[in-house]
Amino acid sequence: VFAFAPLSLMWRRHRKLILALWVYVLWLFFTWWGLTHRIDRFWVPMLPVLCLLSGIGMGWLLAVDRNPADVQKEQPLQPTQMLIGGLVCLVVALSLLFNLGYITTPLAGFNGFLLEQSSARQQAITPSMALLNEMDLPDDARVLFVGEAQVFDAEFDYVYNTVFDVSLFQEWLSATPELPDAEQSLKTADEIRSTLRDHGITHVFVNWQEVLRYRAPGSYGYTEFVTPQRFRELVEMGVLEEQATDPRYAWMPWDAVAPNQQQEVAALHRRARDQEIFIRYQLFEVQ
Repeated sequence: VFAFAPLSLMWRRHRKLILALWVYVLWLFFTWWGLTHRIDRFWVPMLPVLCLLSGIGMGWLLAVDRNPADVQKEQPLQPTQMLIGGLVCLVVALSLLFNLGYITTPLAGFNGFLLEQSSARQQAITPSMALLNEMDLPDDARVLFVGEAQVFDAEFDYVYNTVFDVSLFQEWLSATPELPDAEQSLKTADEIRSTLRDHGITHVFVNWQEVLRYRAPGSYGYTEFVTPQRFRELVEMGVLEEQATDPRYAWMPWDAVAPNQQQEVAALHRRARDQEIFIRYQLFEVQ
């Protein structure tokens, strides 16, 4: 797409339409660059327009609009045309080299290519999903995720929200939504049980590592309603009961937590097996 789209500028017909499409592409690109976190998926709205321009460029390259009878009447290419054409061909060649010589390697990240789906999934699955998939959850389990949004490989029923959505955990459990997030109180134990039961929730899983990542400077932010103390309160109310999790997945070195965030999750700091650890994942069962 990016290789052939520039060739559309060589198309001699419908110049105003082609230029208008390029203005739109440039607007989308600078919006992506200046107003987002520059994640690849955020430029998806640009791809249909670039595909159209690429088709026009390929049409020019293959001379699909030429009448064979007029080929002999055409004037030889001018030096300027040859220079532009050469530069465009260079862009195409570099794009192909980049895509075939770099994107197909592990240097660009994981890709499965011809791997068996099961093998590819095992390599790409997140530690949090590997942890839950290996646990003996009931057949009727339905997990409410807090902080976790990479749920593609979950082998059980679940409910989740992204960081851009309203927190379901907060929406369902807060008794005072009109107050600032950190100052809101919980509903009564019976009200919370009733709400979770109405939504079929049997377990609550918290990814504290992701919560901290969202709260890091320059990131998206995350509701202050979600804290370790909040979950401890739910346990003390008898609403939730913490479940044992596999340390291979649930623990990480304490010094891997940013110093400016350690106080925030101090309640999840433990000393185990002669090392300081941070409990990054917690699973609770609804009582």
